[in-house]
Amino acid sequence: MMPSEEFHPFAKIRDALSSLPGSNLDGEIRGGNFVVRVDNKNEWNTSESMGKLSEIFGALIMNEYDPERVRSPEEQMRFSFQDCDMVYVEACRGGIGAFCALERSTEDPSVAIIRDVISDPEARGLYFFKIFREICSDPSITTLVGTSDNPALIETVTHFGKRGGQEVSFADQGKEMPHIQKLLAINKRYLEKEGLLLEEIEPGIYVLPAKVLVPLSQEVIDKRIGRESANFGAFQRIVDLQANYSNGETVAGGLVMILRENDDYEDREEQKATGAVSA
Repeated sequence: MMPSEEFHPFAKIRDALSSLPGSNLDGEIRGGNFVVRVDNKNEWNTSESMGKLSEIFGALIMNEYDPERVRSPEEQMRFSFQDCDMVYVEACRGGIGAFCALERSTEDPSVAIIRDVISDPEARGLYFFKIFREICSDPSITTLVGTSDNPALIETVTHFGKRGGQEVSFADQGKEMPHIQKLLAINKRYLEKEGLLLEEIEPGIYVLPAKVLVPLSQEVIDKRIGRESANFGAFQRIVDLQANYSNGETVAGGLVMILRENDDYEDREEQKATGAVSA
């Protein structure tokens, strides 16, 4: 039996998400999972919208960032949500358990770029798993790309991909493969567009401002990443490279998760190569 509207456990969150300007709510997919789809970015990007986003997500977001690096509430909301196309939300009894804000690539709308993804640390792996389960069920998304040095996120995505048969690469993994190169290039151009890329050390390994990502430490590697992890070498390389940079700079890796084949993208690339369409 479905709970009545009066006693619906996530009614307050649902109503708040429904009120966001320039968007519509897909409704509750399953217990506590919501998707906000942006259909008018001019309305979504207003200060009014950023204020409402701060009311909903502010506590979770501000708790994630180092207080010395945190931006003003509106600046932080713009960093996380401006120009995004969809926000996947995992609600919990206490409020928002996790969210993932995605922006579709202008080069290929089936490629979704992770603008920001944050989870309550008390159940980080579980919430990340639920979020990515919903993202992977969207047939309009063939690929996710992003930049991170978060072990919980990378390990969850890797395990999720292994279970579902999806291809996942992190940092310098797969950089010699042409299709991974193309997707890393999309991610790099996104970082450049947002003014976040300080340096590309090599394809898939970037230097970003520390206000974007807190540098990964050897302590975290030793405590949270087992040597049997497929990502151990990549994480260790990031920590080793970090030693060459200041406290204001963070070395991070590009993340690529291929959910399903993208025949349209491959066709366009082949047409570009033969001169059938312009680049």
